[in-house]
Amino acid sequence: MKYYFAPMEGITGYVYRNVHNEIYGGVDKYFMPFVSANHTKKLMRKEEEDLKKDNNKNITSIPQILGNKPDEVNAIIDYIKSVGYDEINLNFGCPSKTVVGKKKGSGIFNDPKLDILKTLMDSVFSREDVVSKELKISVKTRIGYRDKSEWENILKVYRDYPISELIIHPRLQKEFYKGVADRDIFYKYMEKSEFSLCYNGDINTLESFKDFTESLKSYKGEVSSLMIGRGAIRNPNIFNEIRAEDKEINRCEESNTDKKSLLRSFLDKLFISYTEVYKGDKRLAMLKMKEVWSYIKDDFNEPKKVAARILKSKTYEEYLSGVDEIFAIYTLM
Repeated sequence: MKYYFAPMEGITGYVYRNVHNEIYGGVDKYFMPFVSANHTKKLMRKEEEDLKKDNNKNITSIPQILGNKPDEVNAIIDYIKSVGYDEINLNFGCPSKTVVGKKKGSGIFNDPKLDILKTLMDSVFSREDVVSKELKISVKTRIGYRDKSEWENILKVYRDYPISELIIHPRLQKEFYKGVADRDIFYKYMEKSEFSLCYNGDINTLESFKDFTESLKSYKGEVSSLMIGRGAIRNPNIFNEIRAEDKEINRCEESNTDKKSLLRSFLDKLFISYTEVYKGDKRLAMLKMKEVWSYIKDDFNEPKKVAARILKSKTYEEYLSGVDEIFAIYTLM
């Protein structure tokens, strides 16, 4: 099985990806936060920086596009291809209200006949570079907008195209990230899938991975890859823990490396790297680190106290002092 790091807007930019790969590794593909196609048919500066091959030298990063208009999406595909990528992911999964309101992400399913989705897929998959397989197109999807019965009609659309990989997050748009991902729908489709399949949803701990793989045994079919997002921000070592469970090569076995020391090294390196990108502005670097800590806190034994200590930091000196205090007092679960 292959392991993918899900895109997390505002967090998993190239700085984070490179530091994670250097300290932890264990990831086959890092999916980039989406590039939003728009009427200008141009990228923002930060999107261009994230895509630069020089910023993704030692890692496999997959660009992701959010859009619903063929001309806008194809213009972004042209740009991404021009800077050296041969795989692009289409995002039909984002549940954000601002995105969905424009019928992008999972909002594209808020269309009874799915005409917007069909038109976009027709255009992208009729491109000469896609037909020739010079360019691979994968899809990240939810299973519907309001009701799970929508899934079959969505699949009918997907089956008409040579999608290189289908990444399924088995929730509806209206569920956001609440409740429990519907694995049964995923498993049942897995048994008759025409595509290479990736599962995404609620794999946040090693125990949830074990539960997932155990439940897989009751079904036929195969999952080729697993995508983890929030759980990997919370525990950056989760991919190596999973690989160890799978008896694969593990770069960071806990018997040889103390998990807490490794996390401290990762956070220190990340802070330094953000400071460099922000041209020495440690306050901006601290603000970025607070976003990361909003997830990492949950891997400590007293997350509320950890969060409070980080959030009350007004200066980077207070932030660094808070990190020292947390690692001295609290333990990882």
